[in-house]
Amino acid sequence: MIIAISGTPATGKTEVAKALAKRMGWWYLSLNELAEEEDLYKGYDKERMCKIVDLDRMREEVHILGISHKNMILDAHYSHEMPCDVVIVLRTELGELRKRMGEKKWKKGKIKENLSAEAMDICKQEALELNKNTYEFDTTKKTPEQIAKEIEEVIKSESFIFRDLKVPQTEDITIELRRVYGTLMKGTWKEIVDKVKKETRGKKDFIITVGDVTSYNFIENGLSPDLIIIDGKERRKRFGKKIAFRHPQIKVKNPPGHIGVELWRSVEDSLKDLKRGRRKIFVDGEEDLSVIPCVMHSPLGTNIFYGHFEKGLIWMKVNEKVKGQIKGLIETIVFLQ
Repeated sequence: MIIAISGTPATGKTEVAKALAKRMGWWYLSLNELAEEEDLYKGYDKERMCKIVDLDRMREEVHILGISHKNMILDAHYSHEMPCDVVIVLRTELGELRKRMGEKKWKKGKIKENLSAEAMDICKQEALELNKNTYEFDTTKKTPEQIAKEIEEVIKSESFIFRDLKVPQTEDITIELRRVYGTLMKGTWKEIVDKVKKETRGKKDFIITVGDVTSYNFIENGLSPDLIIIDGKERRKRFGKKIAFRHPQIKVKNPPGHIGVELWRSVEDSLKDLKRGRRKIFVDGEEDLSVIPCVMHSPLGTNIFYGHFEKGLIWMKVNEKVKGQIKGLIETIVFLQ
């Protein structure tokens, strides 16, 4: 796992990154030091009087180092542009930031430029545009050790999103997975879809269908979901009908009984892309457990439809209660790994 510590200069990145690396026992990497050691530059900025880092070459170096170092913390104001799983953006109130920059004896032009970048939230906006998992922490009145502790707590509580989860076949987990999280729908497919159309008409909440049978019948009855997740199978046998859904597709591998990193990320990325149009995820393996990342990544109000192998079709409306229930289930799965 790679954590990028980013933020405007003088927000305390190096101190926090080193404190976090020490707390977690991870490898600390200063990208600026790496640039010097490997000469990862492509020019010189005369106005700012500094070398220009070659970000493409830097990404290649980080990728290589990420293979040999399982857990790594990156330190630089451009670290969010590197391959990483999480971006931590450090923020500081402008008055305090100005004071810190003044103590560093920076020139007025440099101070003004960086204060403007902080006011405009540049690092965070760039990270979000790159679809990175981004968290903010205010360093104004806290020590690096305090911030590092807060970051560690967030990473530990959310770490399930960045790892492959194998779901244990215990009695408790099996009972939870068979639980109905939502409303059991009754009637023919036409009756069900007509009801969904009526109740969602005029609303902007997303509609997600999980499973080939569910996705096929929604589309055949005139309701095209925003996101469909299929694996080409029905009860582990080939699904023989063609699903007429001509929208961009992501293909991922996900073994049966697992919720893999690829699946987590494909769901997250697809939901972020829905503003540009409908999306499809095709799972090479098994999509049964994809409802879980759908709940965790979906905005409140999202409608998720999936087939329960014993009960039938379930309509789940994502709310805080459901998110809490699913998160509790995931934490149990993580504990049993």
